[in-house]
Amino acid sequence: MTRVKRGLILTLIVLLGAYWTVGAQEAGDLLFEDDFESSKDLPGWLYADHFQARVVTDGENRALRLVGVDDAVAEVYIEEGAEWEDYTLELRLQIVRPTEDRAGFDAVLILRYDEERSESNGVLFNSGGQFVRLAAFVGGDFVELAEEEVRLREATWYRLRVEVRGDNFSLAVDGEMVAEAESEEQSQQGTVGFLVGPGATVLIDDVRVRAAESAPQVTVNDAIDAIIEGSVSNDNDNDNDNEGNDGSEAEVVASAQVTVSSANLRSGPGTQFAVIDTAARGTRLDVIAQSGSGDDLWYLVVGDDPGVETWISATTVRLIPPDAEIPDIEDIGG
Repeated sequence: MTRVKRGLILTLIVLLGAYWTVGAQEAGDLLFEDDFESSKDLPGWLYADHFQARVVTDGENRALRLVGVDDAVAEVYIEEGAEWEDYTLELRLQIVRPTEDRAGFDAVLILRYDEERSESNGVLFNSGGQFVRLAAFVGGDFVELAEEEVRLREATWYRLRVEVRGDNFSLAVDGEMVAEAESEEQSQQGTVGFLVGPGATVLIDDVRVRAAESAPQVTVNDAIDAIIEGSVSNDNDNDNDNEGNDGSEAEVVASAQVTVSSANLRSGPGTQFAVIDTAARGTRLDVIAQSGSGDDLWYLVVGDDPGVETWISATTVRLIPPDAEIPDIEDIGG
């Protein structure tokens, strides 16, 4: 790729990034935080019953205890939650006593609850049946979006991270991605909160919500292709401009085996990019390059169509071999 093209692409990405963030939440902004150490009055929370929702001492730590009575759930909501768009919710959860109904739920993270429309979507936990379910409640109907077998032991703290971006939301437990769903049926607005099933008791602590960058309406790849075709398509260089971008000329350096029931394949390295396909558990994909790091690490893989960029989150796969050296996408293409 020529220096002219590289410069144009980098400039375009900067301009597009500035465009997408205008009028949106600033990614990374802390929207809400509560470790329940400063007050027992639950400032910033909406709840009805002090017995069902109260701050208690857990050893040297304080946490929010939610208790579901025999015939009713316990519920609390974050007061400012209805104003949030795309966000990341992090917290610690402990199931002290599970619900007696194996088919029911111990706890639910409500991601968007629109009371006027009776619509919501969220994450349901059941330790007895050992499952996590992503679901929506729309028009009086329960819509299951995804379900995974996840063993949650009683009296054990788990670190949860939920990302909500447009129609997509995903769950990670103790740093491992366990479920992801995307549906146009789910509610697009509403309050963030927590429910506890009848007879169940849970502890919640270290609640933090940060703004996530809103999903763009067009992809970076589309815009890059347009500017290349319109501005520099006649430079007649011989640098194999697309080498490494779609995997047709790049070297396969490893395999990625899917470890979740269904993993999304996207057109770019991030949940803001469009889903172009899915891969079932056990599927092995050839890996070419990587982008990002940590929980935001993505692999460029060879998809069914070699002419289309295909990316998969590293949190949904295991690398074979695990010590393979994957080149960064910026280093491919010259």
